[in-house]
Amino acid sequence: ECICCTQCFNGPVCGVSQETRAVQIFEILRTVSNPNDLENPNTPEGQAFDWIVFDDDLFLCPDNATLTQRYVMAVLYYATDG
Repeated sequence: ECICCTQCFNGPVCGVSQETRAVQIFEILRTVSNPNDLENPNTPEGQAFDWIVFDDDLFLCPDNATLTQRYVMAVLYYATDG
């Protein structure tokens, strides 16, 4: 188990590659946000997506029950200039 996500970033996470994890998270979050906004790093949605996938210390797996809730809270954070 990793102490910090940066130590295992390139290794398997949640039983899948980091790239697969990101795609799976994207597919889940596109049900609550416009996919174009998720892909745009200048939108609150894109910033929240990037944070969830790359920077969140919890490093949630796509099947985590709190993923969407955590994403929505991150969008609110970025939308209000956190």
